[in-house]
Amino acid sequence: MRKIQFCTLAIFVGALLAAPLPAMADFQAGQIAAHNGDHKTAMAEWLPLAKDGHVKAQYAVGALFAEGLGARQSLKKAFRWWRRAAEQDHDGAQYNIAVMLKDGLGVRKDSDEALRWLTVAAKQGNTDAHVQLSRLHRAGDGVAQDPVLSYMWLEIAQLSGSVSVARSLQSQAADLSAAQVADAEARAQTWVRENELESSP
Repeated sequence: MRKIQFCTLAIFVGALLAAPLPAMADFQAGQIAAHNGDHKTAMAEWLPLAKDGHVKAQYAVGALFAEGLGARQSLKKAFRWWRRAAEQDHDGAQYNIAVMLKDGLGVRKDSDEALRWLTVAAKQGNTDAHVQLSRLHRAGDGVAQDPVLSYMWLEIAQLSGSVSVARSLQSQAADLSAAQVADAEARAQTWVRENELESSP
């Protein structure tokens, strides 16, 4: 099976361990277990919480199923859990189900629905979604090919705190006129203001 570029469990667990957590012992126990590589225990701690609607647990259970950790790998189950989290505004889950819908991974391919979820995640500041939208517009994959929009989405990712897009911005700028770059940058600034995104510190 090819490697799928999801928002990963490792990033999720590491970020949560580094941040203040809700006062929920079972969720924290799952985090500690996952951090220590005991994914079966993590699944046992998180699954009941996920069933009760705990959004972070839903996302984490989806990640375990997607990666085959603590349970047999199942993209269908990963999609179901991420869909639940996505419907509760978890931007990482929104991005992940968009990728699955776009490529038909564990679910029927649906480019329109993928674009809708990417846009929802993008509006929450998910820089992976910004980059993916840039790629779609650059390639004309399910949307109109538009190098200015492609550049705009990369600029939005940078304004939202992504430092990894700098080289791509330089590369794409070389294919655009100065007026097109200025237009894309202005549109990005407007989009960020309208969606109330803030740059990361």
